[in-house]
Amino acid sequence: MQVERLTSAGMLLKQLCTTQGEELKALKEAFPALLKEMSELRDTHGKQERESDTAQRVVTLLQDEISSLQGKIECLTADLNQVFPPLTIFLSKSASSYLQNQHNTTPQICSSSVCSKCIWKI
Repeated sequence: MQVERLTSAGMLLKQLCTTQGEELKALKEAFPALLKEMSELRDTHGKQERESDTAQRVVTLLQDEISSLQGKIECLTADLNQVFPPLTIFLSKSASSYLQNQHNTTPQICSSSVCSKCIWKI
């Protein structure tokens, strides 16, 4: 009876060793594929990290450029505010003078809503 138990235990051990051997073989076969996948993931991660760094630098440069352009726009706005009020006055006087000359030479129908001397309005 003990011999049978030992034989049975030996058979179980043999079956267990065979099963573990097959599992080890499967793991060994999967290991190179896992290493390759890890290497590819590492490469992809490195590429994405470099792209992210580049994108961050570009964003910073664009923010600096936007700030610079905003400053230039503010300067141009100030310059235009200094130039346009006198220009507007000049143009208004020139238009009035032109309309006055037109009415003094030839009467015609005036389409200007600014002209106060014209009696003919469209």
